[in-house]
Amino acid sequence: CNPLNIPVSGTGVNVSSGTFDISSTTFSPGATATFTSETPCPVGTQSVGLSVNDGSGVGVVLGTAQNTDAGGDWAATLAMPMTPGAYFVTATCQNLGLTIQTYRFVPITVSTATTTLSTSGSSSDYGQPVTFTAVVAYPGGSPASGSVTFTDGSATLGTVPLTGGQAQLSTSTLAVGPHSITATYNGAGSSSQSLTQTVRAASTTLAAPPVRRANPSAFTATLT
Repeated sequence: CNPLNIPVSGTGVNVSSGTFDISSTTFSPGATATFTSETPCPVGTQSVGLSVNDGSGVGVVLGTAQNTDAGGDWAATLAMPMTPGAYFVTATCQNLGLTIQTYRFVPITVSTATTTLSTSGSSSDYGQPVTFTAVVAYPGGSPASGSVTFTDGSATLGTVPLTGGQAQLSTSTLAVGPHSITATYNGAGSSSQSLTQTVRAASTTLAAPPVRRANPSAFTATLT
């Protein structure tokens, strides 16, 4: 996708204003983000330390990026946190281990997956196979990886690995009556969805046996 031009924000000592490019502002857990500075670090900066902050004041260092030109511009490709939520990304311009300048960017979001559950038929006869399909994706349509657990109320029907963001489970053992079927994604940014599956009693048809007629030729009468 096209890079987004995001304003830099923040207050405090040595916090600058300006802009930077980022590949998106919403990411799936662990996804790769590309950052490119358009407000260069001061000349003489040796490296840029990038950290992500969840607002608690504790930053988790993601990595460093070397300057790309003498003017102090920089770029980096980093993996996002695995826990969904809102984060700040901070870039610290450094020289010989000393902080020269700090940029704090507007929040980015690590998103929760969306699970969509469907059935091959919301009503079925007892003993008839039914297939449940779960599709798990992140905003923007990025498919999730991992597995999905299908449950009938509190009973587990099975756990199926995702392929291309999709998992299917077929069963023919559901009892007669309504069933609350839930698909739960077991990966980062987990989510679930439920639907009602109704199983009808199998219809019974009674067929009367054929009536056998007496064979007239089997009887012989003699008159005298």
